[in-house]
Amino acid sequence: MQNDPFSPAAIKAALAPELFALYATNFAVDILFYASSLSGSYNSEWYKGLRKAGLSSYLVDAAWIIADILSYGATIFLWGDSPASIEQRAVILNLYLGSNFLNLLWGVTFWQGNNLPLATWIAALLFIYNFYILVYIFRVNPWAALFLLPLILMYAYLFYSMVHLANLNGIIL
Repeated sequence: MQNDPFSPAAIKAALAPELFALYATNFAVDILFYASSLSGSYNSEWYKGLRKAGLSSYLVDAAWIIADILSYGATIFLWGDSPASIEQRAVILNLYLGSNFLNLLWGVTFWQGNNLPLATWIAALLFIYNFYILVYIFRVNPWAALFLLPLILMYAYLFYSMVHLANLNGIIL
């Protein structure tokens, strides 16, 4: 079956060296991101002093982790029984890596830099950038693109929550 994520070809593809490098890089960036987040949320007087409203942080964290895992599950479709060319796969790898580093930039800007306006604009850029990834992947493999929809929704929520946080605290963007 062409888009079966459990086919031998898809499983072999999930273990491909370039995907292993992507997953390892993603894991490393995620560790740095979560370290920045934990450090900022527990040690930053600036963050503690912000008025906040919204969902439980545990619920949002769980949704981010699920969306992130699903987004990398999309690569199995693209490296398995997919019509994606080697060039398209290289572009997708680079796009994913760019997204990871933009995520890290957002985390450092917000948690360590305490710069809500810049973090909000980076959140907008993350949404636009990841929406572009979704469109690019949709043109290659629509099934793989479906796995990116939760992540796009999370980036939209991130942008919304940043604007809302700025509004609650009277910070001009």
